[in-house]
Amino acid sequence: MEGCKGVVYKENGKVIHNGSRELIKNIDILPFPDRASFPHDKRFFHVLGSRGCMGNCSFCNMNSKYKSEKGQRFRTIESVMAEIDILVEKYNCKYIGFSDSTFCASKKQKCDISRLTELYTALKKRTYKIKFFINLRSEQIDEESIKCIDKLNDVGLCNVFVGLESWLEKDLRLYNKIAKKEDNVRAVNIINDYCKKRNKKNILNFEYGFINFNPYSTIEGVKENITLLKKFGINITPKILLSRVALYHNTGIVQEASKTGIELESVNLYKKEIGYKFCDKKVEQLYSILEYQVKMLEVFNDENFPILYNIYLETYGIDETADKVMDAFNRFYNMQSQYLLHVFFSDLGEKIYENAIDIDDVKKARQEYEKLMMKIIVRLKRANELIYY
Repeated sequence: MEGCKGVVYKENGKVIHNGSRELIKNIDILPFPDRASFPHDKRFFHVLGSRGCMGNCSFCNMNSKYKSEKGQRFRTIESVMAEIDILVEKYNCKYIGFSDSTFCASKKQKCDISRLTELYTALKKRTYKIKFFINLRSEQIDEESIKCIDKLNDVGLCNVFVGLESWLEKDLRLYNKIAKKEDNVRAVNIINDYCKKRNKKNILNFEYGFINFNPYSTIEGVKENITLLKKFGINITPKILLSRVALYHNTGIVQEASKTGIELESVNLYKKEIGYKFCDKKVEQLYSILEYQVKMLEVFNDENFPILYNIYLETYGIDETADKVMDAFNRFYNMQSQYLLHVFFSDLGEKIYENAIDIDDVKKARQEYEKLMMKIIVRLKRANELIYY
């Protein structure tokens, strides 16, 4: 171990750090992951097209892993596609999750669309069809990037994760975000306009990363976040309503919390996150009430709906089953959102709906959707088109 860079060890009671290794600039030279032991009943694979991240969010544990990074090192699209070709040929892969914190770099805080264009061109040439998702930042969403996203939808893009995190400037600064509130507003407006103009039947789902609560949250701040989400037509899911910043070891926000006297749980290196209490006792009480209501709702995870629905359309086309499951999905999500909004504002002593949504009606809508969705899953299984079994 002596002299081997990148190694930290203990000798005679003394901790010795050999220094950091030099970064590999051309990461195309790295071998592809060996997936021989990967479960062979799955067709869903994660692919990393880069190392590091162009952002420096204070809550992200990626920054503690890549402390020596300055920016983001990207593999070429040619290298990325070579890996995907193998996954399709060897494992009959049906879905790719690009797990890069940000899929492409930014030029002057805007999206470098060349990487999106290269991916579109490469996928267009393939004889196989595959579904995939990417992660972007809100300041990267502009008129040019949305055109590229639309083109990518034609070759399999069915989910775009956009990090908003908050509408509050003080929270955005706490999270050390590049984006400001005006960037978030612009991004959501562009996405909403785009979705209204689209007349395609397949889904291009935009999922928003949001952090509704942090140790310093106030009732007024949380209320503003929820109010603006409602204003922009973003469905309030249990995940968004209860979203609270996760504190990971060795991140900027943990260091800030330690300085400002936030009550943290004792550090346990075997535990993924560090627990904490909110400064404002009213916020602590509100969060507990919302947690209980969500538990009563018997929430389930349905992030795969856009993927499976799009694969179904590609396999069977638009039929009665597809129309019914889409209607049921929208009905359930809208009812769930209205119920959670009612719960939230009712706990604050405000009334926003004349006729409150009953929790049993939400559960019934979910059951109707699940029943129809099972028909799609069964038909995809028969056609050997499921992304997992």
